[in-house]
Amino acid sequence: MLGWFRRRRCPASAHRFRVGTLVFRTPTELDSLVAVAGASDDEAQRWLGWELDHIVLEPHRDRYLAMAPGRGTAYDLREDAIDLIAIHPRRKRCAGLVSVHSDGELGGWLMPGFRGQGLGGELFKAGLVLAHEHLGLTSVRAGVETTNLASQGALRAAGMRQVDGPPTHTLPNGRVMSSYWFQHEVAQPRRCS
Repeated sequence: MLGWFRRRRCPASAHRFRVGTLVFRTPTELDSLVAVAGASDDEAQRWLGWELDHIVLEPHRDRYLAMAPGRGTAYDLREDAIDLIAIHPRRKRCAGLVSVHSDGELGGWLMPGFRGQGLGGELFKAGLVLAHEHLGLTSVRAGVETTNLASQGALRAAGMRQVDGPPTHTLPNGRVMSSYWFQHEVAQPRRCS
């Protein structure tokens, strides 16, 4: 199994665990908005390619990024995926978000101010913990643009290996990117409840 995970039971889909520096937990509705604001900058959108109506605009972005996480009750906005926010406990701020889709696809991002610090590996390790130890998924895949060296390094640091996959992927905004694919598998996945 995954050696960096200590087994816990999660109450009513409110997942919570630690990987390295970061604490991961089910977001509140406000936490989800903060996380979306943290990926609404040009640097993140270069790789994520969201439609304009999903991006938090500049006047509101700084206000959300200044909010401390944890206000409100656990909440997941999406039916097709489970999201966890990453919290940096010393800085008491949301550091990013990791997501596992029902088909086993992994995604995520780090917020401005947390990029370039080696936290991407922790982010994607948390996605593997969520998939294999909480959701019972045997296999997890992640696609990444061929020029996104930081994400490729983070996926490798999490223990994923490069595999064959489609050479291109279309982002939500319609941009077609060239892609590499990574995968991680376990023989006996578990569910947390």
